[in-house]
Amino acid sequence: MRILIGLRSTKALAESAAKVATAMKLELHEVNVEGVGTTDSEPFLHAHIPVLCLHSVTQETWRIINGSRDVWSAVSWKDYYDSHKLISALVRYFDETLP
Repeated sequence: MRILIGLRSTKALAESAAKVATAMKLELHEVNVEGVGTTDSEPFLHAHIPVLCLHSVTQETWRIINGSRDVWSAVSWKDYYDSHKLISALVRYFDETLP
């Protein structure tokens, strides 16, 4: 399973994501995607708003993005479902724990 977290994610949010992923027995790995482009979290990061960048980009898949091979059949549906489960759990966790 590949759920990846960007290195520029806010440390406290990344730690919370790792805690929730571990509790769910899901693997979460840090992968640097900053060298190949930007993320939708960039404006928030620059405005000093905490960010959590979850993605599925690896060395093997980053060349697919926005190219002719960027099609539904390239999606790992197991990874997609596991990501959905983690994100849903994170929303609940943050709702219950953040002030």
